[in-house]
Amino acid sequence: MIRLVLVSLFVSTYCACSAPHSSNHANSKQTGALAIAVVGDGVPTDGPRNCPSDTTPLNRAQGEDMWLGVNAAFQSAPIKLRERLYLIRDDDCATQADAVRIANTLRQNHDLLAVIGHATSATTKAAIRIYNDIGVPMLTPIATANNIVDELPEQHPGAFLRLPPADDPTQVLAVLNQIDSLNATRVVIVRDKSRDAAVYSDVITRKLVSRLGKRVAEKLEIDKDELALEMTVPAIISARPQVIVFVGYGTSANHLLPPLARELTAKGVAKPSLILTDGCLIEDLNPCGLTAYLTFPAP
Repeated sequence: MIRLVLVSLFVSTYCACSAPHSSNHANSKQTGALAIAVVGDGVPTDGPRNCPSDTTPLNRAQGEDMWLGVNAAFQSAPIKLRERLYLIRDDDCATQADAVRIANTLRQNHDLLAVIGHATSATTKAAIRIYNDIGVPMLTPIATANNIVDELPEQHPGAFLRLPPADDPTQVLAVLNQIDSLNATRVVIVRDKSRDAAVYSDVITRKLVSRLGKRVAEKLEIDKDELALEMTVPAIISARPQVIVFVGYGTSANHLLPPLARELTAKGVAKPSLILTDGCLIEDLNPCGLTAYLTFPAP
């Protein structure tokens, strides 16, 4: 109970993602203090970022924004609370293997009070069981997939807290509302099944296909690491969509959109509207002349 009370006190001061902060460095540990760990892709660390070359580019990683918000909240918290807590941080590079490695390291820290993270649905799902095993509360301020807690043992119910609502029903309803506002009767759904997107894109895609029914002209899948655009682009165009719903990250969408836009122009086909469901910095999205709607831009 004391763990949850302390976490609630800390979380009550947790502010928006990119608030001003005094330092990018974790505070010094006080004698008898408890640790709150902040973990996610792009969380600043003392050394250079050591991540695989195919992971989320740092300028699109969400962990740094998460750290800035946590640190700002901590610095503005009452001094008596700060005396009882200290922050530690780590970058999981948006890979499930690193998320598990970090979680296993954290479980050895007897000061560990709570974890704030991770910054993607896939890494959150990979690490949550480890924290649950030791009864450490986990607050996720970014991950939205419904199935994060699937098959999770309930020896510590209530130890998983999330700030954003799950994708179903919020994202599904947002997409459906936008499709209705565009009076679209022909919709192509492109599911991003890339490693870091597959966990959350599955539920949204299945729900949209079910709710849209005959309005779904085509359902396709892409993997940014195994793109077969020579097949995907013609399939989209032949479906003659009024709207393309891209259920995935902007990093994956940016692989698809340039060749799609070129082919639409070459064939003289009217460009459909684009709805992108998750995890994209607006300034990083290149819609290539398509009118784009983002239902959940990154912090």
